[in-house]
Amino acid sequence: MTAGNISPRRKIGSHHLAFLRGQLQQSDLKKWWDTYLYIDGPYRAPLAKQTLRWITDELGVAARRCGRQRIEAVLRRDASRMPEADAPALEEYAQRFPSGFYSEAELTDMWLQEHGNARSKRKQRLIQRQLEALAWLETVALSPPLPDDPIDAWIEPKLAARLGAAGMHTIYDLVERMNGKGMRWWSGIRGVGQVAGERLRRWISENQQTISLPLGPHVTTALSCMDRSELRALRGITTAIVPLENFLLPQDLDGSRGVFRAPQRPCLLGVDDDYQAVMLWIQSKRSPHTQRTYRREAERLMLWAILIRGKALSSLNLEDCLAYQTFIRDPQPSKDWCGKLGSRGNRRFGPLWKPFEGPLHEGSERQALVVLKALYEFLWRQGYVVGNPWTGVVPALPEAPKMKVGHAFTGHQWEFVKFMLGQGAEIGASRRLVFAVNFLYATGLRLDELVRARLKDIQLADFSGGGQGWMIDVLGKGKRRRQVYIPDGVMELMAQYLTARGLPADPREDVYDSFLLGKIDDGADRLRNGVVYRSHEGIAAGTLYDQLKKFFKFCATEMARENPREAKRFNAASTHWLRHTFATHALADGMGLDLVQKVLGHANPGTTAQYNDAEDKRLHQAMQKFWKNSSKEVAKPPHG
Repeated sequence: MTAGNISPRRKIGSHHLAFLRGQLQQSDLKKWWDTYLYIDGPYRAPLAKQTLRWITDELGVAARRCGRQRIEAVLRRDASRMPEADAPALEEYAQRFPSGFYSEAELTDMWLQEHGNARSKRKQRLIQRQLEALAWLETVALSPPLPDDPIDAWIEPKLAARLGAAGMHTIYDLVERMNGKGMRWWSGIRGVGQVAGERLRRWISENQQTISLPLGPHVTTALSCMDRSELRALRGITTAIVPLENFLLPQDLDGSRGVFRAPQRPCLLGVDDDYQAVMLWIQSKRSPHTQRTYRREAERLMLWAILIRGKALSSLNLEDCLAYQTFIRDPQPSKDWCGKLGSRGNRRFGPLWKPFEGPLHEGSERQALVVLKALYEFLWRQGYVVGNPWTGVVPALPEAPKMKVGHAFTGHQWEFVKFMLGQGAEIGASRRLVFAVNFLYATGLRLDELVRARLKDIQLADFSGGGQGWMIDVLGKGKRRRQVYIPDGVMELMAQYLTARGLPADPREDVYDSFLLGKIDDGADRLRNGVVYRSHEGIAAGTLYDQLKKFFKFCATEMARENPREAKRFNAASTHWLRHTFATHALADGMGLDLVQKVLGHANPGTTAQYNDAEDKRLHQAMQKFWKNSSKEVAKPPHG
């Protein structure tokens, strides 16, 4: 390799010597490259020659360092230029025997004995001396891959730079990323795709003996093929900063003898410790989104109470609660409690998971205190504890009102979204994306409301004055039900999407209690990942969130070529922007405020009114007119 495409920190490994050994024996270089140096990408003859020169140079340096200059001279001689008789190459010779029956060294000895007379004695002696030199150099020049090694010590510079830009600088970081993200660990890393990702995973697996950082089965197996017990076992059960399902309560801090435990007889929960009480509280919430929010806050408090405060949840007093309020404003040490930037997508069962993403701002702090107050209110009313210490904690003052930024797409931006949706390939993931984006925009549903929806929730309503219309029954926030009508054009998209999944185009004909949004329906893709496709199954909210965020990032990349400012808005966009966009566009199009409120399911019309920027627009125009007229009369500053 040339100096421009190899890191000065690059190390010589056993795979380099194996590749050089193949060249010395005049075997097929491509086969040896694909076997040993696949980590450097596909075989290219110029690259292979550069690599051989670099390996030889590095080994020569090692030989000189040990005072063995003659070994370097032997390695640099080219046996292929010596005349030889008609004898098979070592690779061809090895095919005569069962695969793996003889070792490489045994095959070499046998080949030399059998064909020694068929080759020039001089060439035979040179190759033998070169192989002996490699055997000696293996003891002094090799470095096994280790966890703390820089990535560019083993991986070609361009790929190493891309991994470094994503925060991976050592082999340990790379393995942590794989275990933290799972099978598609490379997703989201600019310039690293599935092929490169699989090469790196294979290399890590083949060097497990020295790296000593095992890869979990979820790195090679789809999560849908693993049950909860297998995922839970990936981190084990321990008393450390781990998710609630992996946390082992110390016996003396499990709350069975909590300081503020109420007498057990009148308790209505029928549980023995704090963990069971918290889990029962979480399970009492019907909304999956609410369950995740409540679990997050209870999880953070329990970890802090036991690991930092040394107390059970049922032993916390007002002083402890105030200390926790201070803690969440800046969780320290941050390396233990806070994930890296962009850590929201880290799997709970992986090593990258942390309870916090960083210090909580005022809004998040208020939400945490509200949830924890609700937890202890539940425990108190059920007779588990004697009181609620959180009633004495005052949340941070509300943030000062901010300028409305409008988390909604403009008309031009929405047209661009529709254009980009049309650029996707005709595959299951694209079909689901097109339908989901249009459905969310047309109905104003929340993300959780859409992924919970089933085909049985969609009905054809008859109007008293004549006519019919499709509607979906939605269970929203606060367990409030509402009916949202679906435009005919969206129903046509739904029929196409359902048909592609193997379901009836008319949702009323479904007999499987199918979810409106389903898993990817490409049979070949799912079989390749070992997944059996069931057309009626739904998806997790996180799956749709990740897909939409990835799509908005793609939109941002394309938009950046023409309008970097608008690209920033696409980068910031989330699934909830589609709900905001519906409300803003509907009001601007003349739909009544009361109707938009009904569609969105807002309890307070003031909430809906925030989307109406018509008044703001008129005010802005009036101010512009005022300034334009008054500026004609503005006095000029005196001179001198």
